[in-house]
Amino acid sequence: MKLKIKNILNKKSIFNLSDSFHKSMEITSFPKKNKNTPPSWIKINYKTYPRLKRILLPKPAKTKNNIFKLLISRRSVRDFSDKTISLVKLSTILYYSAGITYIENNNWDVALRSYPSGGARYPLELYVLVNNVKKLKEGIYHYNVKDNYLETLIETDCHKIIENITTQNITKEANVVIIISAVFDRTRIKYGDRGYRFSFIESGHLAQNLYLVSEALSLGCCTIGGFIDDKINCLLDLNDTCEKVIYLAAIGSKK
Repeated sequence: MKLKIKNILNKKSIFNLSDSFHKSMEITSFPKKNKNTPPSWIKINYKTYPRLKRILLPKPAKTKNNIFKLLISRRSVRDFSDKTISLVKLSTILYYSAGITYIENNNWDVALRSYPSGGARYPLELYVLVNNVKKLKEGIYHYNVKDNYLETLIETDCHKIIENITTQNITKEANVVIIISAVFDRTRIKYGDRGYRFSFIESGHLAQNLYLVSEALSLGCCTIGGFIDDKINCLLDLNDTCEKVIYLAAIGSKK
């Protein structure tokens, strides 16, 4: 085990199978847009068992709990206004989506967050690309989840940078782009290559939190899975590490 830990500290992953699999899925460039959308991209199929007995469900109970209202109203929003958002709102999004919500006897090794994680290993990291937040300079920041603050990586105009990485205007128009990365070895050291899968499952849990918290704050959110891997990893200086970007979320004031 000591040898494994040493390799991880040297930024050399010990899990070749999942590393090779991840590399095979990386996007290196975007194809030219086709004006004619294939019908197979539009049609959605629904699985049913028409010959089996059906149990009709009653109508969902009406409740005053806001979570049910948020789930119904949650949508991917792709049109943002140029209205700024407050630092308080950004803090609220980060804390309730990914923050530490429980610590046992002040032991940081027994700290739980607002989303589930396999073995409570929490491989995910959050970076915040800021375009338009009151009292916060444009740039890229790392969310320090332990102490609940932002660490400044670079102060610069990132509009064009992120648009080139994703080819999507919404990343340029959003107030912030949350970049979710995974330090795969945090989970793989316990679960082996199976832990690689857990990282992606957990990013989905976290992303749903981003959607619901954004909706609660009357903000729009849209997750993005398409981006040039090398470019965004290079932007965060992650290319030669076992940490990789796996998901993005553009968040902003609704138009």
